[in-house]
Amino acid sequence: MSSVDRSVRLGVRAFLSVVFLAVMASACSLDEPAAPGPDHLSVLFIGSSYFQFNDLPGIFQQLALEAGKQVYVKREVVPG
Repeated sequence: MSSVDRSVRLGVRAFLSVVFLAVMASACSLDEPAAPGPDHLSVLFIGSSYFQFNDLPGIFQQLALEAGKQVYVKREVVPG
């Protein structure tokens, strides 16, 4: 397997992980709203250092803001 194939697979896995976490976070209800207002969406990213190094939560938040959505992003990252 070439390094390009491996990096593409890692990119696809990271993208699918972000989509999965975003869908799961939107489907879960929280006892306390993480941000004021009914139009806000709270998304929790749980992952490894790949999330931190590539700043996937920040990228997701920026894309949502550019689409006109109000989001509150929290990350829980386990190094390794």
